[in-house]
Amino acid sequence: MARQNKEGITNLFRPELRNALIDMSPNEIASYNKLVSAVQGNILITTMEGKTSGYQDCLLNPLMNTHAQKALNNLRLSCFGGARITPIVKERDIQSVLGLLRDLHSLEDVKVRVIHDLIRRMSTDQVSSCMRCAMNLQTFLLLPCACYLCTECMTNKMTKCPVCGQSFDVDDFQRLQPGIDYNWSWSGEISNLEDRLSPRIINDEEHHCNFLHESSCSFCNSVYSSCPKDETKASYIIEKILSLSGGSDIVSKSITSKDIGSTKSSSYLNEKRGHPVKIIIFSQFRQMLNIIGDRLIRRFGSHCIAEFWGSAKHYELQRFSCVEDCICLLLGKDGAHGLDLSFVTHIIFLDHIMDESVRNQVISRAYRLGASRSVIVEQLVARGTVEELIGKYSGSQTINDLREESRYAKKGSGQLRFLLQNVTLIRQTVPVVKKEEPKAKKPMKKTVRFAVSS
Repeated sequence: MARQNKEGITNLFRPELRNALIDMSPNEIASYNKLVSAVQGNILITTMEGKTSGYQDCLLNPLMNTHAQKALNNLRLSCFGGARITPIVKERDIQSVLGLLRDLHSLEDVKVRVIHDLIRRMSTDQVSSCMRCAMNLQTFLLLPCACYLCTECMTNKMTKCPVCGQSFDVDDFQRLQPGIDYNWSWSGEISNLEDRLSPRIINDEEHHCNFLHESSCSFCNSVYSSCPKDETKASYIIEKILSLSGGSDIVSKSITSKDIGSTKSSSYLNEKRGHPVKIIIFSQFRQMLNIIGDRLIRRFGSHCIAEFWGSAKHYELQRFSCVEDCICLLLGKDGAHGLDLSFVTHIIFLDHIMDESVRNQVISRAYRLGASRSVIVEQLVARGTVEELIGKYSGSQTINDLREESRYAKKGSGQLRFLLQNVTLIRQTVPVVKKEEPKAKKPMKKTVRFAVSS
């Protein structure tokens, strides 16, 4: 018996795959750079060749695979946006660093005070400039000469300060670095998502607020709240939903032949033909779904958002499929298999799925027999981050290829090591304001006066 697959069916609508590069806000870039500095600093310090080896604590050590995976997950979570990450240095570690500078390296009080102020600024969201490349950061590598550099201005082969030229001992350099903890917080308050999705009981009746087409609920007079500006991915999705549902001025009411084929116009035409917009938002990270779910509920109301999670997931799925204004379903790994969602018009991936089979399973929820149109699959990518690195290599190289590129990788974990070795800081470019050139002065006409004799 011949096996039939989707590729052999000619009248099946193929999914439209798209990438959306999103520029992070300055605060999001600052938070991301703190984690990148921590990863780069760990690898640099623990791979330097001194009298004592620190490789046992290196993220590239296969025995540290759990910590390496957590570091990568933190980087990916910070790419979602909205996170505020504050470095914390304990007082005893501060005094230990200052004591080493005074006693072991015999530095002047002025230089010790400079390092003291630098460490204090780390915990108060104040930036300093790298003494070599002038990049503004919060965390730096400290040298025994009281110079401080970003992690990309040093290599594990250096034994001389690139700023002042003073030589240093590798073991002294390693011992000088303060222990830094990182405190996570978010730009907006995040409430329990299940409580937000559960209907409110008003006059013995269940009620879901709906802000899709109105700014306030006509039943309970609740008003929608906007998404914090620092959460760029959440803001992008909200604008996307508004444009697709016709809830903002982004969608033009007059569709021309030139507009057919674009995301906005085709969705508007689907509505006209009786196909309401239905969007799946997928993420492997539960915390991402909690954050985006909270923002969407605050903006559109619990009537418009459903979540396939917990004991009420089948009720939520039925509400998503039957209620026209319920336009968005939050989906995690639990819903990647077995669901028939052929009526879905859009799938948005909040993060890159490193397992291609899981990604294909999610797309197959809507890419099924019986679908009357192509599903638009959009991958959100934070520009210049590890997400862009994952997307660059996931389609062109296999895990085995990545393992060969990473000299420290073993036992099938090469992709993880490769990503940690190749993450880079995001260098914000300040727009150059061109000064207007002074206009050339017109040459003054010389007037010649003649003496008139009387």
